[in-house]
Amino acid sequence: DYLHRRYPDLTVIWVDAHLDANTVNTTPSGNFHGMPVAAILGSAPVELQALLSTPLPPTQFRYVSAHVGDEGDWAFQRAHDLRWLEPGQRIAKQVVSGPIHIHFDLDALDPAEFPHVAYPDGKLPFDAGLALVRSVAADLVGLTITEFAPSDERAARNGSGFVERLCKAAATRQ
Repeated sequence: DYLHRRYPDLTVIWVDAHLDANTVNTTPSGNFHGMPVAAILGSAPVELQALLSTPLPPTQFRYVSAHVGDEGDWAFQRAHDLRWLEPGQRIAKQVVSGPIHIHFDLDALDPAEFPHVAYPDGKLPFDAGLALVRSVAADLVGLTITEFAPSDERAARNGSGFVERLCKAAATRQ
């Protein structure tokens, strides 16, 4: 919301295995963890509405790699005509332009390459995730990295290497 207030033409790229588009009325768990997409698009729980400003228009939102959702997630996606960018797709300025915020949920990654998450549902190849971030780095105004859940110290070190590479890709100005 802060970035959208600062950059009204902000595009949000949501890299995640999950749609995260439930509302208070559709959530099976009641957990906000499954509602952030709906919230930034104007369907936040009542308790958060006073903290948020103008909802992000659906035309300024793109999923990458999201494929897991329940009936409520998919209904919200259809109702708002939320679209996807394909991993590896060259991002045309007509599709995504202006300032960009990437929400990168690490569970989007293929667990064979990045097993350090609680919900290993991803399919996104490691290198495709890095390439996506690198491809929009010049327009990047925000990067959120979530869902890092290493099982032990060794896994934390291994997983931290990817997080570091992701941050370096975001800092690359081409």
